[in-house]
Amino acid sequence: MKVDADQLSLAIGRRGQNARLTSRLIGWEVSIDGVDREATEHEKLVSKMGDAAQTLSVALGVSRDIASALVGVGMNSPELIVDATTDDLVGMLGCSPEVASQILDAAKRNSTR
Repeated sequence: MKVDADQLSLAIGRRGQNARLTSRLIGWEVSIDGVDREATEHEKLVSKMGDAAQTLSVALGVSRDIASALVGVGMNSPELIVDATTDDLVGMLGCSPEVASQILDAAKRNSTR
C-alpha cells in the first residue's frame, strides 16, 4: 500500500500496530511505502507538458525545442498562439521574424476557431 509521506507514520502506527492489525483483518501481508506527493505531481506535469509539446510540434511543423518553449510560456495549443503577434513570438522564443510568422501561419491553419 502506498500513502502520502505525511501520512506514513499514521498508517504504520506506534511500533507497527496499525500495519499488523490491517494484515490480520484482511489476511494479507501489508507493506506500507511512502509516496513523495510533490515528486509525483511534478512527474505528471512534466509528462503533460511533454505530450503537449509533441502534439504542438506535429501540428505546427516545428521542432520539439520550439514547441517545448511555446508550452513553457503557456501557449500549448494553436488556438492560444493565434492571439500572439510576430513580435510576441520573437521575444518569447528568440527566433527570427520569419520563423515567428511561419509559426503563426501554421497555428491559424490548425486552429479550430
